[in-house]
Amino acid sequence: MKEGLCLNGHSPFSWLKQIRIKSEFKLILINQLINMQIIKYLKTAK
Repeated sequence: MKEGLCLNGHSPFSWLKQIRIKSEFKLILINQLINMQIIKYLKTAK
């Protein structure tokens, strides 16, 4: 990644990229939380 080129972050492309990265990160976190809940449920269900 070439993050160093747009340190000011004024170009819309880098701004959109940051939002996309953040939303992907949120999705990953949500998926991990859901997986943890499913694993907990399966362990307690046995």
